[in-house]
Amino acid sequence: MKKLLLLLFIPLLFTCSSDSDDDNEQSYPTIRVVNGSIEHNKKIRGFEVSGFEIEGLDLLVGESAEYELLDGVSTSPTPVTVTFACGSAGLHDVTNPAITFSNGQTTIVTLRHLACDGSSTGTFCNNNCLTQD
Repeated sequence: MKKLLLLLFIPLLFTCSSDSDDDNEQSYPTIRVVNGSIEHNKKIRGFEVSGFEIEGLDLLVGESAEYELLDGVSTSPTPVTVTFACGSAGLHDVTNPAITFSNGQTTIVTLRHLACDGSSTGTFCNNNCLTQD
């Protein structure tokens, strides 16, 4: 009988302990960086947001990467900078100073081919826009 009672209480212990873990979990914002360029020689190499920096990426056209920002963001909106390689022209940065993040939500940031106003001036390496989708 004692063994039966013990077996009945074991699931109760696990059920109660997992509920308390859920209450203590904090949700953080997630960022998904998307290469929405139409130029196949533009490859996203990294990004930086609120002190969180990722390098060594190789995101081709249409590819994306997603990261949870475990330290959160200090302010929202906050600047996001994406670094990309542009053919043999080296690395370039594009920044959007007003990306909005919310805890528990995924923010999608996309590197676009044209300038934010839709214009195309100068070299294609300089025609870029970082948008929040």
